[in-house]
Amino acid sequence: MQSYWKSKGLGVLLLMCILWLPDRATGATETVFLPVTLEYPFIRSVLVHQLYNSPGERAIVIDETREDCVHIELSNPEVSRELSMIKVGSKIKIRAGVPILGTCMGLFEWEGYIEVLQRPVLDEKSWQARFETIDSRRKAAGGSSSSRTARSATFSPTTRPQWD
Repeated sequence: MQSYWKSKGLGVLLLMCILWLPDRATGATETVFLPVTLEYPFIRSVLVHQLYNSPGERAIVIDETREDCVHIELSNPEVSRELSMIKVGSKIKIRAGVPILGTCMGLFEWEGYIEVLQRPVLDEKSWQARFETIDSRRKAAGGSSSSRTARSATFSPTTRPQWD
């Protein structure tokens, strides 16, 4: 008889908990914000190790040596903070032309500095951190600058850059 009342009392208590605390009973989800500290020297060392691996901390993005017509090179990477984003800056050299019959026609050369503002993003499925590009700026060697908002370019420190 005593176990009967215990089971009834436990059932009533459980029913009261389910009715009065529904968010706790069904396992409601909440967004949790975790502060993350990013070490900028570490991010720079990852960039140098994976991308700027040519002599002199250079990254050769494109190099068509056959006609010597197209060449894009980044060098001297810098990583810092701007507002709540990561700013990656680099010197850039571009040489571009059109190869016609073994010669390079309309050769264009430009040198300057490029900055990319990125924010860290955690992939929901793989739990890997990546950087989403928010904005980019370029400055000519003479000092004139321009800005372009990038919408879908991402960089993951575990892989090569991906430009959508």
